[in-house]
Amino acid sequence: MTRLEAFAECAAAHFLKYGLRLRERKKYTVDQMDRGTFFHAVMDSFFALLKEEGLQIEALSEEDRERITGAAVQLAKGEFIALCDHDDLLRPDALWRMAEVIVHDQ
Repeated sequence: MTRLEAFAECAAAHFLKYGLRLRERKKYTVDQMDRGTFFHAVMDSFFALLKEEGLQIEALSEEDRERITGAAVQLAKGEFIALCDHDDLLRPDALWRMAEVIVHDQ
């Protein structure tokens, strides 16, 4: 179909395609690297908050752990808002388990 035929068929569609040069948007998908980057941002925020509050990871109560983890996720979410619309990104205890491994390995 020529451009003239496309215009004759539908002037609005012709304008959108040839005038504005609209194209179908690529859909963004979250891959493992994106999730890993987000998880690292949460861990950085978590340990920064621990340092800021003068807390030791070994002595955290469950209440403090949940509070700081939630705050760390909120801080990281600002940078990675596209990744934060799913509840399944991090289990509630995922960050705590990672911290236990880090402390245990030291």
